[in-house]
Amino acid sequence: MSGKATSVLEADVSVDFDRRYTNAAIEGKVLVGDNCIIGEGVCIKESSVIGQSCHIEAKSIIEDSIIWSDSYIGEKCSLKSSIVADHSEIGSGSSLDSVVIGDHVLVPPGFEQFGG
Repeated sequence: MSGKATSVLEADVSVDFDRRYTNAAIEGKVLVGDNCIIGEGVCIKESSVIGQSCHIEAKSIIEDSIIWSDSYIGEKCSLKSSIVADHSEIGSGSSLDSVVIGDHVLVPPGFEQFGG
């Protein structure tokens, strides 16, 4: 790791150089935990937190959401203003808006839920 360490409040992005990112976009104040895998074309936007050891597949969009540790987000998912708790899996192509997903939950592919 090189450079001065900063907190998420001091920088637009808090990242560690030992994590793997492939053509991902991280916009605004975002915190990404250790040992995460962020797929190609993923966009993580303002006010999002990704816990440690999460895997986010290609072309997913995470906005204003919290994903707790050891969770999996499938390809082409959309999460907005949502929370995904520990050890949960969101199937590919799912869309969640203003939803809370508990621990150890499997959300099937293509699932759509819009809270209010």
